[in-house]
Amino acid sequence: MNQRIVVSIAGKEYPYVVDSPELEQRMRKAAEYVNGKLEVMAAKYPDKSLEDRLTNIAFNAAVTLQVAQDRMAALGDEVEKLTELTGRYLDDIEEK
Repeated sequence: MNQRIVVSIAGKEYPYVVDSPELEQRMRKAAEYVNGKLEVMAAKYPDKSLEDRLTNIAFNAAVTLQVAQDRMAALGDEVEKLTELTGRYLDDIEEK
């Protein structure tokens, strides 16, 4: 289902090709997010250029992504530990 869409970021339109309705929805939501952040930053830092504001948004998004990846890795480790403990517990029950 390759579909062409256009999203607007900072008043400029960008064409994309998406292969699912879910991806289209995510891309539109991401554009809304960026535009919302731009509005907040424009009000907070009116002297900064659009480039500076977009750079700051991208940097903050990258930091947020790294934090999320670290949390996911920690959760994965916790799942492994709990799976191992559950397996031991079930083995002990079977042995009794």
